[in-house]
Amino acid sequence: CATYWERSKRLGVADKNGFIRIFDEKRHECYLSVDGRISTDRRPFGYAAYSIFEDSKRQIWIGCKPGGLFRLMPISAGYKVTRYLPNNQEPYAINSEAVYDIQETGNGRILIATYGGGLNIAEQQIDGQMKFINCNNLLKNYPKQGLRSRCLCLTNDGTVLLGTNDGLYTTVLKGPYERMRFYVNNRRPNDASSISNNYVMRILATDGDNYYACTSEIGRASCRERV
Repeated sequence: CATYWERSKRLGVADKNGFIRIFDEKRHECYLSVDGRISTDRRPFGYAAYSIFEDSKRQIWIGCKPGGLFRLMPISAGYKVTRYLPNNQEPYAINSEAVYDIQETGNGRILIATYGGGLNIAEQQIDGQMKFINCNNLLKNYPKQGLRSRCLCLTNDGTVLLGTNDGLYTTVLKGPYERMRFYVNNRRPNDASSISNNYVMRILATDGDNYYACTSEIGRASCRERV
């Protein structure tokens, strides 16, 4: 499902059976459990991790489907784990428990692509709690057709590229959230310069400010340059 490389030079590998294996520089194998412990015993994490991301504070974010979002803060005995799930009683809760991709902006905001809730923007509050901005609260202009999002990419100028089942969305994190605009790049059959398919599965950034969007449909996949 997902892999990640820590700055401590440990490699993490997750599978769809709910295990997260951790390998050190000498390829010693350990297992991460859902309570944050790292053990040589074969213990499952318990949820299929689709995305694992280490932020600038060395916190590990794990996005699962299903299972929601986990934040792991390093402590002496492993990690302190906090789990985030949708909650209809909490207006600033994450709005989907299917998390596909996670990225971080230059000012420390965590961007989350969810399959069912679209883009979520997580901000840590003074008390340490997380506030999730999404279409259920402040992202008033987020297109409802793009709730099934899969991948994220940040350009060098701060533009957010979001791959969805409705095409490629772009936005800029400036100004009030209520005024954020989302530009939709859809497939237009009569326009050869449009994206080849609305199902955007992955976005890759390369040198020279080139960005490739991998799209998919039954029996075919394709890429576009400089989106």
